[in-house]
Amino acid sequence: MTESISSLLREFREGDPEIQWQAVRAMREMGDEAEPAIPTLLEAIPNVDAESREHLCEALCDFEGFPPRTIPALVDLLALDLQEVDDLVTHALTLPRTNRRETVKALTNSLRDGSPHAREQSAFLLGELDTRSREALNALRAAVCGDDTAVSSAAQQALDLIRTPSAVSKFNWPRLCEGRFDPSTDQIAFLELDVDDAARAYGDWTSTWGRIGRAVELTSVEDFGTEPFVLARFAFRAPLIEAFEHLATISAFGERYEESQLKLYLFIQTQSAWTATFEYLGPHSQTPCADLSGFVRVLSERESVRGLKIDCHPAGPKHDAAVIFALSLGKQVERVGIPGLFDIPGDFENADRSLWLANGGSRYEFIHHGHELPFEETQNYTARRVRERFTPDMLERYCAALGIHPWEETYYGERCWIFARRFGASRR
Repeated sequence: MTESISSLLREFREGDPEIQWQAVRAMREMGDEAEPAIPTLLEAIPNVDAESREHLCEALCDFEGFPPRTIPALVDLLALDLQEVDDLVTHALTLPRTNRRETVKALTNSLRDGSPHAREQSAFLLGELDTRSREALNALRAAVCGDDTAVSSAAQQALDLIRTPSAVSKFNWPRLCEGRFDPSTDQIAFLELDVDDAARAYGDWTSTWGRIGRAVELTSVEDFGTEPFVLARFAFRAPLIEAFEHLATISAFGERYEESQLKLYLFIQTQSAWTATFEYLGPHSQTPCADLSGFVRVLSERESVRGLKIDCHPAGPKHDAAVIFALSLGKQVERVGIPGLFDIPGDFENADRSLWLANGGSRYEFIHHGHELPFEETQNYTARRVRERFTPDMLERYCAALGIHPWEETYYGERCWIFARRFGASRR
């Protein structure tokens, strides 16, 4: 154990809550170098106040793996029957670098001899791990026949999951136009404005961006390939698919320019009071869309209207799986950060109500911020499986409650604007 870790652990053991938290933050910033501190941090969880316990759980979730000697202590924490502790244990025991054999062994023992909640949670985790251990399977079958109905149900679900994991583990990801224009349709912004008003508002905003100035008015798609511009816009009528085909044509014009990036945005009227906005990247682009939450916040506040940004997509080479709902109410409100969280998604800084579920590779995380809306299915936010707390189906229902139907092609009208912004201008 390094001298710095020993010193931090001494501060953690002997200090008041503020000094303890400073020590935890310091260890958190050290990452896996602080692994020797894991046993002490786990041992402290049952003995600290609720706020300190939450900080400890968040810090421990930053580790990429847990040594075998810490696994029994992790499983023992399930007896506390606390949501943040359950989330920590689930995260820690399902990490690829956590010893699977020791994990299954400890969970099997807990399923047989633990407290009722620990037994129920252990059954659930054995299912998540898709174990084939004979001992574990026998313990699950015995639990199914036991007297505790909650444990019996969890054990049966685990056995069902082990037999048919794909039926439970995969989302039914909705796709607009059958995914033809992904990844451009992975993220959609909505403003509660007529499309002409939305285009005017965006043009007014961009005119304040220093050297960019006002957009050049073009009269045809071909003009994007012949007319000089830094920012240009074009109004036309076309159904959604044809509008995306126009974007593909304009994107191809951009290849004529060296050292130049072309940003394309489509504004299209819907069948309701909302205008939808897409950033165009090309059908098979591996580049993630820029976050449109700032775009929504600024324009909703400038125009005093509601704005919504949604994301819904499985993991790809350049982005994580995500289900995001970020609603701006169109007025200046105090936006408070979330204590104890690092790398907070932009949606939380830019919306009055945000729900965010994402998988960064090793686990799903669910965060929500702001006042709950009347149509929210809040009972799901404490679901045992984190990935079931906010699903694509829930996102679709939340949008429908606002009169928005993002994945129905017929929901989109034909009145459109395209904005194109070019960086650099040397012509080939």
